[in-house]
Amino acid sequence: MVKYKVDENFFDKWSGDMAYILGLWYADGWAIDTKQGCQVCIELKDKCLLEQVKMRMGDVPIKELCRTINSKQVHSYLLRYCRNGLYKSLVSRGYNNKDVFPRIPGEYISYFMRGYFDGDGSLQLRENDRTLRFSIYGPKPLLTEYSGLLAKKLQLSRVAPVFKTQATHGFNYAKITDVAKIFRYLYSDNSIGLCRKCRLFGEWFETVGSKELLSKSTIQDNIRRILELIGENPNREGIKYTPHRVERLYNNLFYGYRKKLKVMNEEERNTGFDENIIPITVFKNESDEMLIRKVNAVTFCEHHIAVTPLEVWVGIIPDETLMGMNKIDKVVKYFAARLQIQERMTNQVADWISDNIEPKGVIVVIKGIHYCAELQGDSGNFITSAVRGIFLHPDANKDPKSEFLTLIKEK
Repeated sequence: MVKYKVDENFFDKWSGDMAYILGLWYADGWAIDTKQGCQVCIELKDKCLLEQVKMRMGDVPIKELCRTINSKQVHSYLLRYCRNGLYKSLVSRGYNNKDVFPRIPGEYISYFMRGYFDGDGSLQLRENDRTLRFSIYGPKPLLTEYSGLLAKKLQLSRVAPVFKTQATHGFNYAKITDVAKIFRYLYSDNSIGLCRKCRLFGEWFETVGSKELLSKSTIQDNIRRILELIGENPNREGIKYTPHRVERLYNNLFYGYRKKLKVMNEEERNTGFDENIIPITVFKNESDEMLIRKVNAVTFCEHHIAVTPLEVWVGIIPDETLMGMNKIDKVVKYFAARLQIQERMTNQVADWISDNIEPKGVIVVIKGIHYCAELQGDSGNFITSAVRGIFLHPDANKDPKSEFLTLIKEK
């Protein structure tokens, strides 16, 4: 009698492959304890998938079956393991109650779901509108939790209700963005699986799902995707709320894209409030003295989205109009509140003050530490300057640019 090598402890330790095969077994397998010994069996129509299971669990022969159903011959393939240890290992994972979704560590839930989907799920493509219906069939308690977990983890548009079919129960999702999120979640790692479903799902996602998802995705959706791509599990306890926190942070940091600066006098400033307007209050000037303001700000380099702390010096020689010193801070931070390159920001600050406040002259010097360079082992210290008006063309008796540079060195 041939003795086959089988991993009887296969279901003892969690892994992606183990969770996938457990899901497949919940859908299309069975386990029995008889007087002759324990048997763990799975029957599929796809021999290729059984070969993948066999590679991981143990090298036993695959038996081909042929049945006549409704006058048609139906072929399937059977994998049978006669091992008491494997049976006990499978039962310890809740297999005796297949109607209930088993307890699975969070990082392996998607693998179990995909295994169950490959066993008792289906995809239906509608050619007229290219929508793809994702359906799962099985016992109501298991499907209720399956659908609820999908909706909660992926923030789907709804929790698909479980309905009764002629022989069992089922649920389905058909909204394009929902199905696209399901694909991305289930197939982030598909080292084992049913090739034809993966191919159909993947082709649809590339041509339809990803485009729809991109057009309607949120910052949270994309941060979750980035976490997946770098190898992190976005559902891990310590990180599952990170996409929400990042979205809130980005909305605060990058307000420069949605707000506008507006010059107004005190009377205009007190007539109303618009959350998308940053008021820059101006006054009548009665002095020719140079005003110097140092502003500490933070921006993000547009090449790597890496943080760049800035030390910004602004010098103004006013003409008829004077802006409040704290308003200089608002102008600088407004142009920092977006993805930037330091040279452009330096000119933007200088140009805005020159065009809107119309001083005799303005000078801006920015010292930045570019961590995108520092993290790669290079020096990230850069200094840029922009000069307008009298600073650029001083008169014969006075050089305000030299005076400005001398003063900021002393600070």
